[in-house]
Amino acid sequence: MYDLIVVGGGPAGSICARTAAQAGLDVLLLEKDKHPRYKLCGGALSKRVEDLLDFDIDHIIERTVSSIKLAAGYDQSSTWTREDTTGILVKREKFDQVLFQHAKNSGAETIENCRVIRVEQTRRGLRVLARGDSFKGHLVVGADGVNSIVAKTLSIREKWPADAVALCIGGEAKLSVEEMSRVITDSKGMSNPALEIYFGLVKWGYGWCFPHSNHLNIGIGCRMSQNVDLKKHWSEFLKQLEIMKGIDIDIRNQSAFRIPLGGENRRVITRRSMLVGDAAGLVSPVTGEGIYYALKSGVLAAKIATKAVREKSPLLIRTYQDQLEKTIIEELSVAKFLAKMIFKSKKTISLALEVAEKDSIIRNYMIDFVTGLKPASEMKRKMMKHMLRHHPLKAIRIGLT
Repeated sequence: MYDLIVVGGGPAGSICARTAAQAGLDVLLLEKDKHPRYKLCGGALSKRVEDLLDFDIDHIIERTVSSIKLAAGYDQSSTWTREDTTGILVKREKFDQVLFQHAKNSGAETIENCRVIRVEQTRRGLRVLARGDSFKGHLVVGADGVNSIVAKTLSIREKWPADAVALCIGGEAKLSVEEMSRVITDSKGMSNPALEIYFGLVKWGYGWCFPHSNHLNIGIGCRMSQNVDLKKHWSEFLKQLEIMKGIDIDIRNQSAFRIPLGGENRRVITRRSMLVGDAAGLVSPVTGEGIYYALKSGVLAAKIATKAVREKSPLLIRTYQDQLEKTIIEELSVAKFLAKMIFKSKKTISLALEVAEKDSIIRNYMIDFVTGLKPASEMKRKMMKHMLRHHPLKAIRIGLT
């Protein structure tokens, strides 16, 4: 019987398995596909993500960016550049493979092409059923994403409410060297790649365009509760990008996917199991960024699992819920407050951009928040204080009160 079985070999599962194995636990990590596997994702990582890792990922970085473009629809935008890095771009298949390999190198047993179909409580632990096999463990961590089998079969969550999950469409557009050079060259003729985020294209959502090494990662998403024709908005977004950038965009690997939206205090444990990352709904309700929270929750779950195994007390699992509420969930609840403000209307974004253009302090707060460089709770506190002191009427109009 394993001390810990981790279901899902993405960032949350791999970092959890690695951390637990390093602590001496007998760990099994199950992944339904085989690495490297394609994963549609913007691939933008903040410095907070790098700070959580104790190993180098420079060899998989496709591009480092210091600029961000925020837009209110197609007719208003601001591009800001800072001396420090605002983000790095990676391909998720490479990033996930590196994390998975580190888990394996740390002593975790790994099995790929292993699709889990059910998890059952037993008298002394849990049984994980896969197609053609089964595994027993004292504890289980569900790192199996938005459609978590662990959550469903252990009755932690049957399904997501429509307003707690977003639907996204995205893909990649490969560019020639000349085309990419044209795309990342700014109005001054300087190479200045930027993370581009377009608010106001769709209710409770946004579009993105990130310049990787030889392709653009493009996508659009919104809350499923909005019941919008996302395909229509996707087609219009691609058309507008072609006009703005002066290139033909041929999307490959196009697919639709769901991401959960954090901010609610949901149950993420049973007596012997914990959910991490997307499976636990730990994703920013503003930007849809979840890798930082996946890594942080994975490490936390591993540490608590280690303590529970050593003390032979599965009841310690409840401390995971408590600690998660005081850290990640609290931060995401603040982000949800800001999401209500940001997605209220395109006018709100427009007004915020106007303020940021004239006020460098607000500008830096917005960059830190949108790129995930600083916690949402810290940014909300600082923005409210500064806006109420220097822009009280606009603070009221935006809803930052």
